[in-house]
Formats: sequence, C-alpha cells, structure tokens
Amino acid sequence: MEFLQITPYIAAALAVIMFGLTLNVSMYRVKLGTAQGDKAKYPFQDGNDEGLKHRIRAFGNFTEYTPFCLIMLGLLELNQAPTYLVWGLGIAFALGR
Repeated sequence: MEFLQITPYIAAALAVIMFGLTLNVSMYRVKLGTAQGDKAKYPFQDGNDEGLKHRIRAFGNFTEYTPFCLIMLGLLELNQAPTYLVWGLGIAFALGR
C-alpha cells in the first residue's frame, strides 16, 4: 500500500489558509454589524457591502478549487510523478490563494 508523502503537507497549509479566509469573513461581518449597531446583523447575508462580498467570494473560490487541486496532487503523487513537480505545483497553488 502506498502512502502520500507530500499532499498531506500541502493540504495542511491550505487548511491554515482556509482558516484565515474564514476569520476574514467572520470578523468583517462583526465589524460591519457593529458599525450598524447589531453585531449579529449579518450572519448569512452580505448587506450589499462590497468589501464583504469580496471576502465571501474569495472564500467561495478557495472552497471550489482546493478539493480538486488536492485530488490532482494526490493522483500525481500516487502515479509516482517527480517529487519536485508535486511540491512545485502544490506550493504554486497555495501561494496563488
């Protein structure tokens, strides 16, 4: 049985990025609500605020593309692609986020 050696590290780095994006959206929701007198005013909606819309879209983009990228990296690694290629693609994707 083969084990992935590189992909889990890339996945962990991407999880840290995802946590940052989550905090970015959540903290902006609180900031926006506080400015309008109700911290819990925007739990689901964007309040037609462009800043919040951009943050939500950045998080959405991340969650749409990251799983596919990790699957592809895992398949490359399982098919014995060169180590530098797997690391390079994984790091490039993470930095692009």
